[in-house]
Amino acid sequence: MCSSDPESSDDTTNPTVGTTSRPDQPGSHLPPAASESDPLRGVKIPCYGDQLTRVRFAGGRDLRAGCHSAKQRLDHLYPFCIVDWHSKKSFLKVLLYSKNFENSGQEKGTLCFFREKLNRRNVTADVKHYEDCEQLFLSVGKCFVIEALLEFFHMDDIKHKPTANGPHSVHVLKEEYRKTYILQVINIFLDEYVFVGGDEVSDGVWCCGVNLMKCFMLLADFKDAVSTGN
Repeated sequence: MCSSDPESSDDTTNPTVGTTSRPDQPGSHLPPAASESDPLRGVKIPCYGDQLTRVRFAGGRDLRAGCHSAKQRLDHLYPFCIVDWHSKKSFLKVLLYSKNFENSGQEKGTLCFFREKLNRRNVTADVKHYEDCEQLFLSVGKCFVIEALLEFFHMDDIKHKPTANGPHSVHVLKEEYRKTYILQVINIFLDEYVFVGGDEVSDGVWCCGVNLMKCFMLLADFKDAVSTGN
């Protein structure tokens, strides 16, 4: 440790003393700094867990922040990614209970109806089998969104070209026009098919589909946010 020759000091590097990251531990979520004397430089081992697990991981690295080597500081454990299935499970449970899930099997367009059609009997309102409940909800929600988009663009199926709300062929090659067009069309689609007030529509099946798409987009957005990790 006292040698001035870096080749004879194994993976010893200068300790990061005085860089404690409590209480939120942001320093434990920083990318590890590469060191020429570290034989494992560039190696990153991702760690997955819920929010509490991520705090524990960060706390472990925080306690070892003053160690002399990258191995002792656990620098290679990065990134800490959230797999927040507790929140998603609670969301699905509230969703299924609020939609009277168990008693709507005879009503077309409901989740219970598709559960019976697809023979997903392990999908229950108490979300005992979380992954099965999530897969069914995401599959049905995705189908609803695709069907709404097909109707919005007046397409018979996904292989046909849009006959309505399509881009102008003259300006389609301009990047600025494409960005503006996408934002405008998405806003129109959301206003017509998603952000629809209950007083504006009297069709119960339509309202059920709209609510399902809203919940699907919320869950999908939550999954995207969680998957980004740090």
